[in-house]
Amino acid sequence: MAKLIHHRFTFVIAGSGSQKYEAEIKSLVISNGIRDRTYFAGFLEGEIKNLFMQGSDLFVLTSHSENFAVVVLEALAVGIPVVVTPGVALADIVEQHQLGYVTPLDVDAIASTLEKYLCNPQQAQDMGNSGRQLVSDQYTWKQITLKMQQVYADLAKN
Repeated sequence: MAKLIHHRFTFVIAGSGSQKYEAEIKSLVISNGIRDRTYFAGFLEGEIKNLFMQGSDLFVLTSHSENFAVVVLEALAVGIPVVVTPGVALADIVEQHQLGYVTPLDVDAIASTLEKYLCNPQQAQDMGNSGRQLVSDQYTWKQITLKMQQVYADLAKN
């Protein structure tokens, strides 16, 4: 984010970790000169998490390894484009359906991707709309139930 200070933004960090990890993140924010643009929300759940999601323009999850990453689907469900790294399990879906950006887990690559997002708001909005539609079509409980029924039906045939 420090590489993007020529843009207007508020960087919201949601989630929690060990005291040591949180202190390290806060130190990085300060040392990179973006403390005045950063809000530490802590762990969010329920209605508060929904409000934060709905008020966001972009959701970013950069990680070496994330299993299914339901939070990515939650962002897509409310029409927010996403930035993920290849270690996030849904990266292939994001890339295949153009629901956001998949970027290498590298500071310069992530900054370049965020720059692309900030300079192309209409493209980002289109990605968010596509994400909302994909979640509605494939990841609602009704759709998941239908898929599970088909799996069981296929197994019963064998």
